[in-house]
Amino acid sequence: MAVKIGEGKMITDARSVGRCFVVVSPLVFMLPVSVSAVEFDAGPVAGNVDTTVSFGTMSRVQGRDNSAICTANGGTAHDCNADDGNLNYDTGIVSQVWKVISDVEVNHKSGNFGAFFRARGFVDTRNNSSGDTERTPLGDRAQDLVGRHVDLLDAYGWARFDVAGRPAQVRFGKHVLNWGESTFMGGGISAVNPIDAAALRMPGAEIREALLPVNMLSLSMDATDQLSAEAFYQLDWDKTIAEPAGSYFSTNDAASDGGNRVQLGFGDVPDTGFSFEKFGAGLTNAINADLATAINAGLTTKQALFDPDFMMLSRAGDNSARDSGQWGIALRYFSESLNDTEFGFYYMNHHSRMPVVSARTGSADGVNAGATAAGRIIGGANTPAANKQQVANMLAVDRYAKTANYLVEYPEDVGLFGLGFNTDLGKWAFQGEYSFKNNAPLQIDDIELFLATLTPLGEGLKGAGSNSFANNQIGVLGPDQYVKGYIERDISQLQATLSRAFGNTMGANEFLFVGEAAVTHVHGMPSKGTLRLEGPGTFTSGNPSNAALTGGHPGKAAESWDHFADATSWGYRLRGRWTYNSVIHSINLLPHVAFQHDVSGVSPAGGNFVEDRKAVTLGLGATYKSRWETDLSYTSFFGAGRYNLLNDRDYVSFNLKYLF
Repeated sequence: MAVKIGEGKMITDARSVGRCFVVVSPLVFMLPVSVSAVEFDAGPVAGNVDTTVSFGTMSRVQGRDNSAICTANGGTAHDCNADDGNLNYDTGIVSQVWKVISDVEVNHKSGNFGAFFRARGFVDTRNNSSGDTERTPLGDRAQDLVGRHVDLLDAYGWARFDVAGRPAQVRFGKHVLNWGESTFMGGGISAVNPIDAAALRMPGAEIREALLPVNMLSLSMDATDQLSAEAFYQLDWDKTIAEPAGSYFSTNDAASDGGNRVQLGFGDVPDTGFSFEKFGAGLTNAINADLATAINAGLTTKQALFDPDFMMLSRAGDNSARDSGQWGIALRYFSESLNDTEFGFYYMNHHSRMPVVSARTGSADGVNAGATAAGRIIGGANTPAANKQQVANMLAVDRYAKTANYLVEYPEDVGLFGLGFNTDLGKWAFQGEYSFKNNAPLQIDDIELFLATLTPLGEGLKGAGSNSFANNQIGVLGPDQYVKGYIERDISQLQATLSRAFGNTMGANEFLFVGEAAVTHVHGMPSKGTLRLEGPGTFTSGNPSNAALTGGHPGKAAESWDHFADATSWGYRLRGRWTYNSVIHSINLLPHVAFQHDVSGVSPAGGNFVEDRKAVTLGLGATYKSRWETDLSYTSFFGAGRYNLLNDRDYVSFNLKYLF
């Protein structure tokens, strides 16, 4: 059966969404814990305090792959917006976390009401300062997520009562609801709560840290002996937290927390600043001399020798979803006559927790500034002929981009209908679900988005040799226009899970196995010739005309359409854990293995699958007298070539925990 979340109890399944699943985590087989809590009794109330103190460290064991590093930073990729996390950490320690988690449960002795609180505090001594990384500093928000933080996770009260003679329970405050039957895959029914992927990546992470409690009111009751109902209304909206820009597992320097700009140079211009001296000594002075004739057009007299913001598109404020309007209802029916099967029926209306990126075109003044700068270079007498066109085009984009921006959005009112079941097939537990999302936002390929954002400039230049950005799939736009970066489509996901506990396997007292497979399908998916949706690692356009000298990215080959998002994608996840009890006195050993394989198709951005992407984790855990836990594991990412954005970030992780 699926592991359910009780009142403040530790969650031991591995639910998450989107890119969290790139890691093959052994969390689904967390070490069995029998905590000896600190109990208290104070008149009419009693309770307990469960505390876990832990230390964890993670080390990178694989060197950087040049295909994941942009050309300006020494690699071969045509994008400098995805490599900060890779460049910030060489082989060696990438995380070293000291952490405390405390659960406090307070119950009235009548058993009719109580409260639950969970707090967490951690310091990562490898990441708790902006200067701890090797290239770009971690911003304040990134340090909050991966460097140091104290927060209150769960904080809710509950009460039990009868409705027409039937038992019911209400909860109010920050808590988690676990809906659906998924064990590993995201994107299904388990959409009530967002995910903290940054927390999930830490050495020794527990799922109770990664499922973010939301402030809500929830009510559950048994309508009959076979039928139960549950409903919720959320009072706050919260987003899923991706790995922050520049952190070890980060693969997006622009849209995640801490990201604040997009580099438009297609790999030629580093995101840490640019100097024209790269193209030849004395070139800066020559450019300055040509630009000086345009002072009256509003241009500066000097192009800085080093410009930290050259060809950068800045990030505007996020368009977050509203707090109201998120609710859901679930019905569960237990059928004894159908092999003791429980069926679940779900509906919810929620706002997207995964981001999409849109943009706004630059102003008419930006178009004029770009065209004027380009014209002065082309018509000037100082810039060498061999550099004129390239310099003119780069300056035009730089001047224009300073008046444009991009923004992160969270579209609202995504409907979700789901069906689930769990039962037994002989000695196997069998569960599954089908989910249907209505009007789910899907990210348009970011290159098409940014080319469309540049079209007012392209129309303003219209000169021989000037870049044209019109060969995009969104259209030609005017100044100061919103550029919608996503479409809405319906999505179906079907998945099934088998699990079984075996006795006396390979000399172990117990062997636990879980396997899950899922398929995702986008209804009404546009053809890739009409509109391409984002796929990881697609750093240039899918239109070959943009590789021409006057195209959107001259000299950079177009991407194969195979690597953009597909209508249908599928894959599977496998986990196994052996338990050897009392190997040495009271020490139990727990070897474990995990494997994931994205078999076919590329899911839209934030989805589960990238064709041929694989990962494996091998580990050994141990427990001692229900007080101590430790685990040592190795994780390897492989398959899918450069489209697997973590294919060079293999790591070894170790953690030690004490529970009291």
